[in-house]
Amino acid sequence: MSAVSVTTLFLLVIGLPRYAQSELSILAELSYPAFSRATAIDAQDDIVFIAGAGIAAVDAREPRNPRLLNYLQDEKLFRCTDIFSYVNSWGSKRLAAACSESLVLVDVERPAALNILGSITSPDLLRASVGVVVRDKLAFIAISDLNYIISFDISIETRPSLLSFVRLSAVASVALYGDNAILVTSGGRVNRL
Repeated sequence: MSAVSVTTLFLLVIGLPRYAQSELSILAELSYPAFSRATAIDAQDDIVFIAGAGIAAVDAREPRNPRLLNYLQDEKLFRCTDIFSYVNSWGSKRLAAACSESLVLVDVERPAALNILGSITSPDLLRASVGVVVRDKLAFIAISDLNYIISFDISIETRPSLLSFVRLSAVASVALYGDNAILVTSGGRVNRL
């Protein structure tokens, strides 16, 4: 996952066997107005998801000719800072979005028909989320200005619920490590497991 702050999605070649290159080069570009406020990107299979003021799904099966499949807008998806694609415990494709004041779960099983499954909103707790990851039926969000990692139960996707939090100074990101059994965070000069 990385930040995208331009109005174009770029697909880059980094030495994949089908597109063998010795240096990094642009394979394709796709411009769309919604990408201008994009802040997060993730991919699942041949679909690229871009978040910002909504969620866009881009079909990248033909890397030289990517095409926009859908763009989902909703007030809960305002100012998303990070997204995480995953397959839930029942085998369905999902996307977790850490947005301004909300954790939003999106059904991406059919990328041309994205829809919000459920969300939890908390202006006090989720106002400065910077990262989200999912493991099984749990979601974890890093909150920078409150210095928290917050866990959520997402087993009932239509009603995610707050579980717990741990205070960590200068938290700036969150990731999973070691078969997704360990949560890794970073911030300032500090990295933690």
